[in-house]
Amino acid sequence: MAKTFEQMKKELLERTKKNYDRREPDMGSSFIDRDKIGDLKIWRAAPTKGNPHIIDIIPFVAGDNFPTHNQIEEGNIAYCVDLWVHQNVGPSKSSVICPAKNYGEPCPICEEVEELVKEGVEWKEIPIVPKRRVIYNVVVMDDEKTESAGVQIWDVSYKYMEDPILALSKSARTGGVIAFAAPDKSEGKSIAFDVGNDTYRKITGHRFEARDYDIPNDILEQAVQLDQILIIMSEDEIKKILYGSSGGSSKEEHEEKEERSSSRRSRTTRTEPDDVQDHEEPKEEEKKRKKIINQKRAVKS
Repeated sequence: MAKTFEQMKKELLERTKKNYDRREPDMGSSFIDRDKIGDLKIWRAAPTKGNPHIIDIIPFVAGDNFPTHNQIEEGNIAYCVDLWVHQNVGPSKSSVICPAKNYGEPCPICEEVEELVKEGVEWKEIPIVPKRRVIYNVVVMDDEKTESAGVQIWDVSYKYMEDPILALSKSARTGGVIAFAAPDKSEGKSIAFDVGNDTYRKITGHRFEARDYDIPNDILEQAVQLDQILIIMSEDEIKKILYGSSGGSSKEEHEEKEERSSSRRSRTTRTEPDDVQDHEEPKEEEKKRKKIINQKRAVKS
């Protein structure tokens, strides 16, 4: 029996939504399980062009999946997840949460990095080394439209956001800290910052802004347990991403050491920049690195 227009409309709406969620601009946060964030959106901090972004960070009750270095137990009140992520992994250029640095479990990507270092490739030349990132629940207070969107998820470089706002939170006079994510206006702060319009969209100019309002309960209730939306992969799943869909490692696929080394070195050449708020190297430095790698290949052959 042929489907009615109404049935086709329903299925196409669902398919379009799924395709929208998978579109390229959001693939940088591929370690976030979108099925677990409901209707919440993942926010991207666009270049500010003179008008700063202003956000409120929304606290949440911690679950049982926090990376161990966070030292946060289930039931504690938290405002972010601090984690280590491998970027640009494998043919798909995926982002993968590092099981070693976050949970003390074996990580095939870290093992691959160690092999590259043993072969003489410098750490800074390897695009898959773990990078420190942070995830927040935020309300973007730029204007009525962004505010009305409610809580959104923001995944960003630790160096560009958490590090500078922690520095701001320390009082030079008393030595104490400001609980900037507190929901009450007497302690909590909005955070303003600028995003560059260059290739890497660096975040600068962090500053606290006084709030004349408490965070309402309906916003607090929208916040998700950020540790519960992380995609933690098994060793086999990580290998499939690192080496391709077959899941075989370079050691299994190439019996000759020379071929293994060539395969590894080929992965040190970046075809795309890292997340725009994490990658810092100018294009000239990228060209120099590629030149060095090509020189190493020529010497090896």
